[in-house]
Amino acid sequence: MIGRTLATYFASRFVRAILIVFGFSCAIIWLFDFLELFRRTADAKAFSAGGIALISLFRVPSIAEQVLPFATLFGAIAAFLGLSRNLELVVARAAGISVWQFIAPALVVAVTLGAIGTTLWNPIAAGLKDRAEEQLYELTGRDKRLNPIASTSDVWLRQDGPNGESVIRARQSLDQGARLGDVTVMSFDRQGRFRARIDAREAVFADGAWVLSQALVRSED
Repeated sequence: MIGRTLATYFASRFVRAILIVFGFSCAIIWLFDFLELFRRTADAKAFSAGGIALISLFRVPSIAEQVLPFATLFGAIAAFLGLSRNLELVVARAAGISVWQFIAPALVVAVTLGAIGTTLWNPIAAGLKDRAEEQLYELTGRDKRLNPIASTSDVWLRQDGPNGESVIRARQSLDQGARLGDVTVMSFDRQGRFRARIDAREAVFADGAWVLSQALVRSED
């Protein structure tokens, strides 16, 4: 069996290579995301380069989460190339260590990173993404020309109530769906007849009901 010292050495080489690739990927993601947000929000009244940089930083973990498997792959390849270039793999093979034995540390590192990404990175990334979207929404408001979030697919909900059903469409979803931005509500009675249209800047779900702010009601009456 491969010795603990050698296994730790190989594992450290894999971790270092993966972190370098992943860190470089995160830096590239942040740079391009910052430039895009900067371009889209430069006309906002509350525009701030530092604020945009922070928002972009909050968005990076959720985007980088999709890059982690590729960073692990290319980091492992880079680590193996480095070990081979330095003839360390040749020495290990000459010492009687099989291929599967010096691959084992890489497998352990990959499984560990996968577990960390699922249990720790994912919840943190989701929380930071919600915070970034909230700050970006506060910065740009209803202006869909400036807010990249508004260009995503609309959110549609069907809500039943004591007086009939309502269909809710929202341009933005914040706080994991508990807060909606740029909302349009189409209200119907129990017989399915149209009753009113409500346009609101924001809808917050509280105490089992949607609370609308800055709402404009257009009724058939």
